[in-house]
Formats: sequence, structure tokens, C-alpha cells
Amino acid sequence: EKIKEVLQRLGEVHREFEKAHYAGAFEVYTYRHIPTGYFLVIDPEQDGAKMNVSHYLYGQRRANNPVLAFTKHDHPHLFKTYWESLQWMMKDARRVVF
Repeated sequence: EKIKEVLQRLGEVHREFEKAHYAGAFEVYTYRHIPTGYFLVIDPEQDGAKMNVSHYLYGQRRANNPVLAFTKHDHPHLFKTYWESLQWMMKDARRVVF
């Protein structure tokens, strides 16, 4: 039920972004494996790409988990490593259609 509520709220955000005619895309994917963290990626194909990654730590509230924030330009190897990990995670994911 919680996931359905969150997806509904994300759908509302998606519609707000569409109404505002922002460049780019807001996409949400679902998958069946247990999440171990989250990725936020902006403009991954650009040299100025940005990424935020947070690993979920056992025994800690997710709000208290550290977030790594870096750019492709300043940390190309780190970006590549996490980008490849994200591609594997999304391999069998399904895009949510709002």
C-alpha cells in the first residue's frame, strides 16, 4: 500500500513537471529485488553530469544515511562505477507509466 501511495504522489510530480514544460524527463522504475540504496542522476550523457548515491545502512533510518554527491567531470571513475551499477540494477526494471 505504501508503494502505491508513493507512486501516486510521484505521478502528481510527473504531471506538474509536464505542465511546466521542463527540459528532460522525470522517470520512475520499479524492480523486484530488495533495494540497497538509491541513485539520482542528472544528464548522465553530459560531461557535467551529476549523481547522488545513498547506500541504505542496516539499523539506520533512511533519512540518516549519508549521500554521496559528485559529478562526472570531477570524478569520472567513480561516476562510471556507479553508472554501471545502476545499469545492472535497471536491467530488469519496469518503467512506470503515469
